[in-house]
Amino acid sequence: MSPRKISISELMAVHLDRGRWRLMTLKAYFDGSGTDHDPRTPLLALAGYVGTEEAWKEFEDRWAVFMREEGLDYFHSSEANARVGAFAGKSPGHIALLRAGVTILMRGLNPRDFHGIICTVSMADYRSFEPPMETPAPIICAKYCINTACELVAAAGGPLQIFYDSGERFFPKLHNRWNNKKTRRQDKYLSRISAFTSVDWRDVPAVQAADYLGWCTTSNRACSPLRRAMLTAKLPLATRHYDARGLRQLRDFPDLDV
Repeated sequence: MSPRKISISELMAVHLDRGRWRLMTLKAYFDGSGTDHDPRTPLLALAGYVGTEEAWKEFEDRWAVFMREEGLDYFHSSEANARVGAFAGKSPGHIALLRAGVTILMRGLNPRDFHGIICTVSMADYRSFEPPMETPAPIICAKYCINTACELVAAAGGPLQIFYDSGERFFPKLHNRWNNKKTRRQDKYLSRISAFTSVDWRDVPAVQAADYLGWCTTSNRACSPLRRAMLTAKLPLATRHYDARGLRQLRDFPDLDV
């Protein structure tokens, strides 16, 4: 089952009608899945969640309880998949139960205060262009996620803070653009962002959740109904996939801000 797609206007209408997000600081956490310079990567993704400060506090409390019950300091999809690091020695069945627990936890989030954002790029289509596309694939994903997060909060009036995993190679370019005060004033999206920074995923549960969302989007092992259910749960979800047609539009009508 594919994720339910919800328009930006629909998402804003839900939150504005309930008045819960007005003048509240929103926080967005993103993590990438796939490596653009690896020719074996079929699908590149950037995924994450946007929520209110109060909602993130509730999430962190639930996450801490879950990690404590499982005897873990963190959750990381690639380590769990390979059964290395904190997951060394755990059986495949135990790993499956851990993923199920994370899925159930995320499904329990209040849809009035949380929603997901996912952008994917078909790397086979991306690599097929001659001459090659000038915009790196990770930047394409990052730009969509930033713009979507900003559009979601534009009418609400509150500030937005964005956090990325510190390992994202595209982050310095985007941060330099945001850090330029003149550019930020002139950009309708960047001007809405009050904080734009990277964090260590080991210390930030929200990035670990974003990592799992990205893994569920790109992994060929993420096809079980239970794991895919996180993408079709009650949380609103904004998605964009760039195939050959979408990439051609970007090439022919480039976004000058990318």
